[in-house]
Amino acid sequence: MNQFHLVDYWSLNKDPNTELEEFYSSEFSPKRKNSKYRSKLSTLLANLIQASKSNSAVIYGRASKDCQMTVKLVDWLIGTGKAEGVKGVRSSFTKQSSIVWLSSQFVLELKAKKISTHLDIDKDFIILRDEQKNKVPFKKSKRTKELNKAAALHNKLWLQSEAFFGDGSAVIPFVCRIFNGDFKHGGRFYFYSQTEKKEKRANILIDGEPTVELDYKSLHFHLLYALESYQLENDPYLVSGYDRKVIKLAMLSFINSEDRGAWCANITRSGNPNFIKKVLAWKKSNTRKGVSWSDGVVEGIPLGTQGKDLAYAIDLTHHPIQHLFHTPKIGLTLQNKDSQIMATCLTELALLGIPTLPYHDGIRCPLSKVEVVKKVMQEAYKKEVGFNIQVCEA
Repeated sequence: MNQFHLVDYWSLNKDPNTELEEFYSSEFSPKRKNSKYRSKLSTLLANLIQASKSNSAVIYGRASKDCQMTVKLVDWLIGTGKAEGVKGVRSSFTKQSSIVWLSSQFVLELKAKKISTHLDIDKDFIILRDEQKNKVPFKKSKRTKELNKAAALHNKLWLQSEAFFGDGSAVIPFVCRIFNGDFKHGGRFYFYSQTEKKEKRANILIDGEPTVELDYKSLHFHLLYALESYQLENDPYLVSGYDRKVIKLAMLSFINSEDRGAWCANITRSGNPNFIKKVLAWKKSNTRKGVSWSDGVVEGIPLGTQGKDLAYAIDLTHHPIQHLFHTPKIGLTLQNKDSQIMATCLTELALLGIPTLPYHDGIRCPLSKVEVVKKVMQEAYKKEVGFNIQVCEA
C-alpha cells in the first residue's frame, strides 16, 4: 500500500452544489462543528479522499502535542467504521509510521454526496521534519519561497491535466518537498502512487498519451565523483568478484549508511539462511495492510555473502570517493543535491507546459515529449553539478 504524508494544502471543496453542510450536520457532534475541528477535519478528509483514488494511506503523527486534534479525529473515524488504520510499529524488521485510510463504504458515501477536494495553490508545498520524522514549523523566507517554487509550478500545471494507470485508477500527481532537519538535507519531491512498481508505472497515460520514464544513470555515484571533481566514466556497479545485480541491490544502502559496521552486519545476516527463515516467519505473521519492511533487511542478497568482504571490494573499486562513504548525513546530502536537479527540471518543464511525474532520479513524461524532457534533464544536471550524465529510458 502506498503511503503519503498528511499535508495542509488539501481541503474539502466548498462548492454549493455539494452536500457538505448537510454532511457536517448529520455526521458530527457540536464540538466537531467548531471552526478548528472543521478546518482539521476538512484537511484530514481531503487527504484521505485523495489517497483513496490511488489505493494509498495517509501517514500522520501521534506523539506530538500539535497533532492531538488530528489523532482524535482519526480515532473517531476508525471507531465509527469510516476509516481503517495501523498505529506506528517499531521492531528489528519494520519501522512503520501510523497510517490511516478510508473504508470503501465511506468512500462511496462521500461520492454520493458529491464531496470533493480542493488544492490550495497558494499554500507551501514543502515539509520540514525532525529526526523522528515529525513535521516541524519553519519561518517563511526568500529561501523557502524559492524552494517552494518548483512544486507550486508543477502542481499548478497539473490542475489542467490528468493521469491514469492502465487499470483506470487515478494517478495523483501533486507533489510536496520533504526536508530533513534543515533545508540543506533531503528536499525530494513526493506524490501519491510514486512507489508503484515500474511495471504498473509503464502503463500510465498522461492526458490520454502513453508515457516513458527517463532516468539519470547511476545518479548518486555521479554526484559523489563530482564532489571530488571527477567525471564518472565507468559502470559503478561492476565490482570484481560480485554479480552486478548483487552490487546494485547493496549499493543504495551502502551509500546512504552512516554506520559501516551496521551495514556490514545487515548484509551478512541478509545472506544468512537461518536469519532469512526468521524474516519469512515474521513476514508471514505480519500480513496486516500497511506494514512495511525495515531498511535493515536487504532482500536478494545471495546466501553466504559477507558484509566486510563486500564493503572492501567496493572500496577498492571506488577508491577516489572511498572517504565519502559512511560520512554523517551523506545520504540526505546527496538527496538534497538530486532534489535541486529535479527542482530545476520541474521548473523548466512547467514553464514549457509539459506535465510530468518525478521519481527522484527520473521523470515519466508523455511519449511525444521524450527528447525535450531528456534535454531538460541533461541541462539541469550540467547547471547544478558542472559535469555530464547519461539520461536513458528506464
